[in-house]
Amino acid sequence: MKIPKLSVREAIELQKKLAAQVIRKDFVKLNEIKKVAGVDISFERKNKAVAACVSIDFENLDVVDEIWEKVELSFPYIPGLLAFREGEAAIKVMEKVNADVYLIDGHGIAHPRRLGIASHVGVLLDKVTIGVAKNLLCGKIIKKDSNELIMDKGEIIGQRIKPHVNAKYVYVSVGHKISLGTAVKIVRRVTPKECKLPKPTLLAHELSTRIAKGLQKTLNNF
Repeated sequence: MKIPKLSVREAIELQKKLAAQVIRKDFVKLNEIKKVAGVDISFERKNKAVAACVSIDFENLDVVDEIWEKVELSFPYIPGLLAFREGEAAIKVMEKVNADVYLIDGHGIAHPRRLGIASHVGVLLDKVTIGVAKNLLCGKIIKKDSNELIMDKGEIIGQRIKPHVNAKYVYVSVGHKISLGTAVKIVRRVTPKECKLPKPTLLAHELSTRIAKGLQKTLNNF
C-alpha cells in the first residue's frame, strides 16, 4: 500500500479527512487477543532505513514472528507529518505479520490533528493499532485520580503511563479500532518487569537497529 506524495498543505488536509475515519471503540476483546505486534523504524543513512515488525504471544510474551525490510524514504521529516515519511515503511512490515493488535512507535490521536502515524496506518490497513510514544507531541498532562491523562483543547487524547517501577514513561493513545482504556491495559500487559518499554516495540526497535547498523557497517567496508 502506498502513501501518496503530497505537499505539506495537501498532507495536512488528508490528515483531517482520515482523522474523521478513526474508530475509538474496541474491535478486539482482551480475552480474545492471541498476538500483539510492535513496529519500529531505524535509520541506516539519511533517507535509507530498516522497518521491523515483531509479534509476541499475548499470554506468555514469547516471540512468534519477526520481519524486517529495507526501505527508502522520500518525504522529509516534518513534525506532525511523520506518517508521510515512515508510514509506508510501517505498512510494508505490518502486512507481513498477522497480529490482533499493532503497537506503533509513535502517536495515535495524541496529535494536533488527531492523526498520528498509529492512527494513519491503522485507518489505511483497517487494523487495530495503538500509539506508543516516548515523548509528548501536543496537549498537557492532567492528573485524575491515579491516572495521568493527556488533554488537548478540552479532550482526552491519551494517557501517560509507567507500567512498572523500572519502566520508562510512555504516552499511549488510540490508534484505530480500540478504546484508550483497553489500549492502556494491553501496553501494561506486554511490558514485563525485565523490559523498560513495551516488549513488542522494544524488540522491533532492537531488530531494526541491529540490521541498520549491520548494513551501514557493510557499506563502510566497501
